[in-house]
Amino acid sequence: MLSWKINFIKENYILTKSQDTMDNKLWNRVRSKFIVDIIIIGFLILSSQIIVSSISMYLLFFYILYRIMTIPIQFSLHYFLILVPNIGVTFIPGLPAPILNILILFAIFRIVLLKNKFKIKINKILLLISMMVIIYEWGHAFLYNSYNILTLMGWTLTQIYILFIISSNNDESNHLLSIKYFVSGVMISSIVGLITNILETGQIIDLNQSNVIDRFSGGAGDPNYYSLYILISLFCLIMLLNRKGVTLLNKALYYLIVFMLLMFGFMSLSRMYIIVLVFVSVIYFFRVIFSLKKYRKHKRFIVIFAILSVLFLMVFPKNIMNFIDLTISRFTMYESDLTLLTSGRNEIAESSLEFIFSNYEFFYFGVGIQDYGSRIGAGMGYAHNFILELLLALGIIGTILFLIYLFSILIEVKSQSKNKKVSFIGALPLLCMAISYMSINAIEVESFYLLLIFAFKHLFISLD
Repeated sequence: MLSWKINFIKENYILTKSQDTMDNKLWNRVRSKFIVDIIIIGFLILSSQIIVSSISMYLLFFYILYRIMTIPIQFSLHYFLILVPNIGVTFIPGLPAPILNILILFAIFRIVLLKNKFKIKINKILLLISMMVIIYEWGHAFLYNSYNILTLMGWTLTQIYILFIISSNNDESNHLLSIKYFVSGVMISSIVGLITNILETGQIIDLNQSNVIDRFSGGAGDPNYYSLYILISLFCLIMLLNRKGVTLLNKALYYLIVFMLLMFGFMSLSRMYIIVLVFVSVIYFFRVIFSLKKYRKHKRFIVIFAILSVLFLMVFPKNIMNFIDLTISRFTMYESDLTLLTSGRNEIAESSLEFIFSNYEFFYFGVGIQDYGSRIGAGMGYAHNFILELLLALGIIGTILFLIYLFSILIEVKSQSKNKKVSFIGALPLLCMAISYMSINAIEVESFYLLLIFAFKHLFISLD
């Protein structure tokens, strides 16, 4: 009996060791492709802006398609995250959806085709809640036109993909690589904006910009979304900077990217960017400074960052202050006109609330997520507020169901993570999203769900 137990332990050890070796080989193979991916994807996105040809987009589509069809499913999220900040420029003319949406369809197809190989175990409760949310949204289909039905199909595929991706084996190393892909995507998006400036104005950056009309939006297509991507990147980089084993060269590169992204964020002239950046930075600063034993590396980072910031201001004093003054002017120049100050969001909120309380059938069930603005008649059409969006699109019943859905995703992400405790530093990107989506659209946009999974995983990342 004793010899049987000893043999069993030996066999189990050998199998575990063999599996670890296979996982390490797989991980090293995926990680080794990072630089290649960034160079190829970046080149194709940038060349599409310079050459102004759809050939680059076709090549980009087929390259990413090849990658997601030949790697384990848990790594496919990397390629969607690099596309999110570039969603405004990554589409093939003639197709009704961005490349991102089409690639999600192929990713799901591969998962279903090889579901036994991937050994994905889906939580039954999460599956039930996800299906309830999808069926609930499809219950609004009778209100939709043909285009809305098409976007509803894309939205449904995104929910299915998320269900698979959070149920796959996903370790912390994979998430750290996801951060690098996303930050690289934001950098590519920023370069797209610079190229656009060259083609339109003949100069890379208008450092002495004198108006608030020409706002920098990179390849995102909208300055507010672009500035959100920058905020998420900045607070993810803070995590990378202060982890163990980061080489001096990598630290220098991370610091350089931080300052570049800060500048690009100011160039967006986004009031939301200023508000969220200051608010979250203050929380981060006081939490780190007033901790007695924790966050020693972060305290050192704050000191180094302060010194570098002073040097940066000394080199570009007028230019940086110019962008800050222009952004602040967007608060002060309209202080007597609430509609202009909020870019019409106050009127949209009033119209939305009036619609909700005057149509009780929609108060309970909503008008559906897809293009909901066309059915509420609220001025600009969209609520630009996450809570209002939920109430308008899903009603009271749907809002409760959707919040339960988000909570169940968070619980599943936690169960898949080795670190079960929420990290304060890891919560900063999610905090940026929570505030930012109070002024931009969320639930209709596929990128919202991909970023949400990314931010949820970031919650449980360890500091070391």
